Amino acid sequence: MKELKGCGMRSSVGFLSRRELTGQPLMKEEFQRRRLAGCTSLYKKDMLGHFGCVNAIEFSNNGGEWLVSGGDDRRVLLWHMEKAIHARSKPVKLKGEHLSNIFCLAFDSTNKKVFSGGNDEQVILHDVERRETLNVFLHIDAVYSLSVSPVNDNVFASSSDDGRVLIWDTREPPHGEPFCLASYPSAFHSVMFNPVEPRLLATANSKEGVGLWDIRKPRSSLLRYGGSMSLQSAMSVRFNSTGTQLLALRRRLPPVLYELHSRLPSFQFDNQGYFNSCTMKSCCFAGDRDQYILSGSDDFNLYMWKIPKDPEAGGPGRVVNGAFMVLKGHRSIVNQVRFNPHTYMICSSGVEKVIKTFTAWCNSHLRKAGTQIENIEEDFRDGLKLMLLLEVISGERLAKPERGKMRVHKISNVNKALDFIASKGVKLVSIGAEEIVDGNAKMTLGMIWTIILRFAIQDISVEETSAKEGLLLWCQRKTAPYKNVNIQNFHISWKDGLGFCALIHRHRPELIDYGKLRKDDPMTNLNTAFDVAEKYLDIPKMLDAEDIVGTARPDEKAIMTYVSSFYHAFSGAQKAETAANRICKVLAVNQENEQLMEDYEKLASDLLEWIRRTIPWLENRMPENTMQAMQQKLEDFRDYRRLHKPPKVQEKCQLEINFNTLQTKLRLSNRPAFMPSEGKMVSDINNAWGNLEGAEKGYEEWLLNEIRRLERLDHLAEKFRQKAAIHEAWTEGKEDMLQKRDYETASLSEIKALLKKHEAFESDLAAHQDRVEQIAAIAQELNELDYYDSPSVNARCQRICDQWDTLGALTQKRSEALQRTEKLLETIDQLYLEFAKRAAPFNNWMEGAMEDLQDTFIVHTIEEIQGLSTAHEQFKATLPEADKERLAILGIHNEIAKIVQTYHVNMAGTNPYTTINPQEINAKWDKVRQLVPQRDQALIEEHARQQNNERLRRQFANQANVIGPWIQNKMEEIGRISIEMHGTLEDQLTHLRQYEKSIVNYKPKIDQLEGDHQLIQEALIFDNKHTNYTMEHIRVGWEQLLTTIARTINEIENQILTRDAKGISQEQLNEFRASFNHFDRDRSGTLGAEEFKACLISLGFDIANDAQKRTGIMDAEDFKTCLISMGYNLGENEFSRIMSIVDPNRMGIVTFQAFIDFMSRETADTDTADQVMASFKVLAGDKNYILADELRRELPPDQAEYCIARMAPYTGPDGVPGALDYMSFSTALYGESDL
Repeated sequence: MKELKGCGMRSSVGFLSRRELTGQPLMKEEFQRRRLAGCTSLYKKDMLGHFGCVNAIEFSNNGGEWLVSGGDDRRVLLWHMEKAIHARSKPVKLKGEHLSNIFCLAFDSTNKKVFSGGNDEQVILHDVERRETLNVFLHIDAVYSLSVSPVNDNVFASSSDDGRVLIWDTREPPHGEPFCLASYPSAFHSVMFNPVEPRLLATANSKEGVGLWDIRKPRSSLLRYGGSMSLQSAMSVRFNSTGTQLLALRRRLPPVLYELHSRLPSFQFDNQGYFNSCTMKSCCFAGDRDQYILSGSDDFNLYMWKIPKDPEAGGPGRVVNGAFMVLKGHRSIVNQVRFNPHTYMICSSGVEKVIKTFTAWCNSHLRKAGTQIENIEEDFRDGLKLMLLLEVISGERLAKPERGKMRVHKISNVNKALDFIASKGVKLVSIGAEEIVDGNAKMTLGMIWTIILRFAIQDISVEETSAKEGLLLWCQRKTAPYKNVNIQNFHISWKDGLGFCALIHRHRPELIDYGKLRKDDPMTNLNTAFDVAEKYLDIPKMLDAEDIVGTARPDEKAIMTYVSSFYHAFSGAQKAETAANRICKVLAVNQENEQLMEDYEKLASDLLEWIRRTIPWLENRMPENTMQAMQQKLEDFRDYRRLHKPPKVQEKCQLEINFNTLQTKLRLSNRPAFMPSEGKMVSDINNAWGNLEGAEKGYEEWLLNEIRRLERLDHLAEKFRQKAAIHEAWTEGKEDMLQKRDYETASLSEIKALLKKHEAFESDLAAHQDRVEQIAAIAQELNELDYYDSPSVNARCQRICDQWDTLGALTQKRSEALQRTEKLLETIDQLYLEFAKRAAPFNNWMEGAMEDLQDTFIVHTIEEIQGLSTAHEQFKATLPEADKERLAILGIHNEIAKIVQTYHVNMAGTNPYTTINPQEINAKWDKVRQLVPQRDQALIEEHARQQNNERLRRQFANQANVIGPWIQNKMEEIGRISIEMHGTLEDQLTHLRQYEKSIVNYKPKIDQLEGDHQLIQEALIFDNKHTNYTMEHIRVGWEQLLTTIARTINEIENQILTRDAKGISQEQLNEFRASFNHFDRDRSGTLGAEEFKACLISLGFDIANDAQKRTGIMDAEDFKTCLISMGYNLGENEFSRIMSIVDPNRMGIVTFQAFIDFMSRETADTDTADQVMASFKVLAGDKNYILADELRRELPPDQAEYCIARMAPYTGPDGVPGALDYMSFSTALYGESDL
């Protein structure tokens, strides 16, 4: 611990004295803060209790008195920190135990409960005091992180491998459905509640990076951190104590710090040697003010950085280079770290498993020289035993070692060993002599693993596989006869011990009674195998059974090292196995091809059945009667395009790829071509697909037209009902009025009144003529547009027309009667007449105005709404004149009242000429004035909607005008790539895959355009003058682009497969491609028959009818060239034979793949039936027949039974009972006879 100058507290004594004098309660925190700021290292104490990797640690709340830990041993241990540090007590094991590795832990706020989650897809709630299990919460996949709500101990969040973040309430039944906050296709590795704002949570996702979520807005993140690089693999995220900052870990990147509301990094932290790639790690803040951060590293160290106070510190990219402190002491990768701010205590854990196995492996070779090592880190430091180890395992002599004890002598010896390793073709990365001499555990273990790979594993090869794959394949074949053994890897497949026992029993059955072993007793199995191997096979015991059984995933390097010793012990007598391998290889090809044929038939049947069911649905053009029903049809069609069709497009593309791959494999293995069942050819599927797209074409347009028609019909029907209702209200009682005979007994004045009233009625009747004509016109249009309720509309219209005719007749009849009696009338009140004549049209004008102001409207463009607005403004301009007319009419009524009052006229009843009164005129005028601003508001809102529709049109057009040409350019570029030759096939394949990746990365823009298109359709926008592209064009182009790039990649892969299988050089392929392109003049990717013939001749291929070589002055090639130049037609029969090979369907064209397959067959050798017969003869011991027991002994069970089921009985004179004819079976494999 360094002394801190100027702090005033250089020791604990000074601190206590100062606190006594000043009485400051916060001096403890200040003392700890300053002491840490002056440190270069810290005191270290190992806490031993787990016997596997420790994957999770957490301090308790409110002081950190307790620590809980969990790991690969599936146990949850509780430590009392003060007692554990002073070795006064051991940890307490909680009773609830997981079924697999533990990944995460959490205390509640009272420290009375502990939550644990892990690889067994469950969260266990423990009672700390009673050590009992309180509850279990089941998940779908592994649980990686837990966080308890800071305000409610009953609520906790979990993140898991199924890509979901779930919110649980422990008060609810555990089998209930939790609240899903987030859901991604990729795993969530970390989640944490904000300690101050508990509604906020931070997450770390394996592909989507770091995100901030609000529990009130699930399924959508508030913020994605990382700026332009937000899509990063994140494994850990932590809030600081105030909830204002986040610290995150990303794979292969340094730790990063974010401010809560900023997506851009505040700082990144790095140091030479720090790396985060191998394991899942966590990070945390440190210090009483969160002024430090902590993270473990792959280099076995724990790093602490100090957060700069200056927000602009760190230079470009704000990277803090250089850790504040590097804490050493771990013997392997450091995964987990936590800081206790109350005691300034740091707890870390990690992976420490491989040292024991490497030590045992080294001693297994050093004992041959009469020595051994005890500590792998210390005993190789002088280089002497390291050089001795290399001499033993290589059988070669190294340079003479230095015997001095000085550092320079040790470095010299280690360098000699490292130089020897390098001379064997091994590249040593970052391993130097100084690190080995200094006892660097990581470098020493890395060097030993390199030696093991080079001298114990690298030379292992089975069927041209890599060392690791070859060793695994060897283990699988040797253990294949044992049904309860399934070797798939070098970790969990060996946990039950039966794999080791099976290897020993297969080669030395007398050493182990395999029948007595039980799968549920792994300890006995492992100890039996280890003891027998050490005693009888001279294989030292490198592993302990307890380490393997007690670990969810044993160390892969340790298992590989141990198993390689078994391989070398049993590496002899390989002749029979080699022969069996050849037969297995041939049979595997047949089995694989048969499986591919079955898969093709099933996939084709399923796809054709789906097309058969879908076409009738798309061809159904039966319209619905309502808008809602038609919109539901449109939504169903959108679901079909978005959800149901895209997977079928992929299936169709995959079907073609599988068919081409199968045909290529059959040609390469000299098998007959595959002919699918009737109606399931690729051409049949393409025809069915074409029928599907033909039915689909126009369906969406029909739907939109139908919706537009129904919208128009609804508007007209509503308008019809409004006008009919107004007219019917007006005509009510009119017939009774016209049929009255009141004029027969009326006085003269009454007769005059009746006559004038009738004249006013005739004026009103004429004014209503337009409305009746409008009603009839609307009814006619509804009939023409096939309105579903046309019968009721027609009936109502007919009633109105009939009534109108009746009113006309009655009006004429009454008019004639009144005119006959007009001579009897002399006086009339002119004022009443004038009022009636002026009030009636004014009243009709107001009714018409009210009707127009309340009339609904439908527009589709800004120009249409602007026209309506202009008409409305013109109407408002007439209001002042109308108001003058109203005042004039009211003046007439006032004049009548004045006359009556002045001359005391006895007036019986109201105005005899009209039913309109001043109160009604005023009421209707007020109604008109009230409706004007309402109409203004409706027009303004519709204008805003049309402006938004125009914005949607332009938004869609801007993207479509970019995406459409982009898709066309990509299609043309793919066409050019497929016929050009640039580099090797692998270069072309890499280029195409990169090209495919760039195309797939363009998918978000297509999805964005789909979203804009959906907004346009939801807004009922039916045209777009800003672009010629429709969404249908874009969808079809995108699907064709994906299919074309996948098909082109498949063709290149098949060419690589053909080249590798036939041994064709890159130069030959280039020559074939150049010739093909030269004669493919239309760049269609195919050759006609004559083009193909010319191409073969250009390559020097002999297609003459007579295959016999002639002797003479000119050789055959010169003579053939001479005849061709003279115009002879050479070899039509031979050319027809070749065309039947390259064009079996007689399409008249030759693809490049068929051309390559033919040239490959003519220029390369392949396995033959004779080679397979020779291999069977080896297994049969040179006999002309083979027995079933011999097949079962030498071949895997499934392939042995395959041969037995298909081999005919041997009928030769030297045959025995049960003899099988392998010769006819071998010829049948290559189509030379029937199988």
